[in-house]
Amino acid sequence: MADTPLIADYFDGQHAQAIPVALSVHGDMLQLTGTAVNNQIPLREIHWPERTRHGARIAQLPDGGALHARTPAEWDQWTRRHNIGEGWVVQVQQSWRLVGVAVVVLLALCAAGYLWGLPLASRGVMAVMPRSVDQQVGEIAMRSVEETWLHPSKLPKAEQERLRALFLQAQARWQSAQPPGTPTLPVKIHFRHARIGPNAFALPDGSLVFTDQLVKLFKGRDEVLVGVFAHELGHVQHRHSMRLLVQSGLLGAAASVAFGDFSQVLAATPALLGHMAYSRDFEREADDASIELLRANNIRPSVMAGLFDELAAYRRRPPPDEDGKKAKDKPQDPRETSSDTEDESDDEDDFGIAFSSHPADAERIARFKEADQR
Repeated sequence: MADTPLIADYFDGQHAQAIPVALSVHGDMLQLTGTAVNNQIPLREIHWPERTRHGARIAQLPDGGALHARTPAEWDQWTRRHNIGEGWVVQVQQSWRLVGVAVVVLLALCAAGYLWGLPLASRGVMAVMPRSVDQQVGEIAMRSVEETWLHPSKLPKAEQERLRALFLQAQARWQSAQPPGTPTLPVKIHFRHARIGPNAFALPDGSLVFTDQLVKLFKGRDEVLVGVFAHELGHVQHRHSMRLLVQSGLLGAAASVAFGDFSQVLAATPALLGHMAYSRDFEREADDASIELLRANNIRPSVMAGLFDELAAYRRRPPPDEDGKKAKDKPQDPRETSSDTEDESDDEDDFGIAFSSHPADAERIARFKEADQR
């Protein structure tokens, strides 16, 4: 049975008037037959339109002419019958099952890139980034936090110098246990009164900041403060701050590519999520560094369990009342003086550095306790 030709409107590219033509396929050629029209055109040279749910069907011819479908449904049936103009992309677009598979594959690729691709890329960047960049970034960051969060320490100068010497001696003992040629990490120890509660943090240039509240909370328990120092030193050793900065930049760039200039907030959201997830791995690395330094100083790593217990108890304390005094039912710490209490009530707010991004306290406590047995 002979194939029924398809009736379409032909525009020759020179006149605005449409010419009715009959379309038929002979081998790899398309035959156009109509009034004063008898052309044969190779099928491969015609730009066929994609099939869509709605919209016109217009095939572009190599000489500048065009074929317009009169009825899209008849056009689609005719082209499918001759297996022309229907690439695999169009077939996927017209199948909700294949679209669903494509979405799943895309999400899997994004997840793989997020979990493994970004850390791998950041390590590659860090491998060629000199330490001098860490120094510059750390100095800028220190100036920024000094202006925003930090105030001069209220600790006695003698106590600051004693702790500074204690920390540097602990680092020296750890350094002597390292393989020959291991570079010495330059550190600058700062004590500051701050609105972030008992805390400590490290900056890329080796600046380690301890808040007065942290020192007061662990007054008389130097081994815990040495463990905190070792933990922050581990962040500097592994260049965690810089790696987070690089990963944030890569995440922000990926978001910008995906969403365009849709919103700066939207572009920053995956960067924040990256901080939250990746910092868990970094905290574990820093905990391992703390365990190593504590051992080098003949301190049982399990002493760090007290850190988490004290911080958990501190976060459970009721907030100050409207007069800036502690609530009546707030338990008093025998190590605190009245002046210490007033300082904390006056200056603290709810902000804490990365508490929510740390691994669960129970997991970390178990890690430090198990280190005693190794």
